[in-house]
Amino acid sequence: MLSELFPRKSTRYSALPLLGPIADDFDTWLSEQGYRRGSRRQQARALVRIDRALRRQGHRQWQSVRSADLEACWSWYRRRDPDTAGTVRGLLRFAQERSLLPPTPVAITRVTALAHIYEAALQDLRGLAPGTIRQHGTTAAQFLAHLDYQIAPERLAGVTASDVEAFVRETGKRLSAPAYRRSAPGVPSLPRVPSARGP
Repeated sequence: MLSELFPRKSTRYSALPLLGPIADDFDTWLSEQGYRRGSRRQQARALVRIDRALRRQGHRQWQSVRSADLEACWSWYRRRDPDTAGTVRGLLRFAQERSLLPPTPVAITRVTALAHIYEAALQDLRGLAPGTIRQHGTTAAQFLAHLDYQIAPERLAGVTASDVEAFVRETGKRLSAPAYRRSAPGVPSLPRVPSARGP
């Protein structure tokens, strides 16, 4: 797939020290998820920066990379380069779906705790399929992260339409319209939940 995106320069990505062996498979996965050609080209270029960042962490091969390493990479790029941060998120999801990373315990944070409450409410109140519930839970967690809920939980009480629109724009710009509709089929409104003041 990379050879279709970059007929003359695909080896620049397939030869990356860490991400080269999985770069083509990652691009195929992006295509399967409905990402546009232009977005896929942008994300391939971001792999060069991500590869460099992971090597700065001390990695010399992909097999040594863990989920926490990609999370740290995302955190570093989040404010500095949101597009590259988005690619890190996609790379993490791809690696998890392809079982390319060892499983790690999920840390319970404000975001994950509230997302789990939301998933339980969907199961109890709406009877959705497990896969749909997980998908909505992931979207809810991403929205909470967008709000910086982990460090500013009070922001949730003051959510505005502008906050939601900004999140939809940030998420949707990387997906084609059909893919975005598939990723969020009839997203239900957030149920009322008790305040999550814990860590």
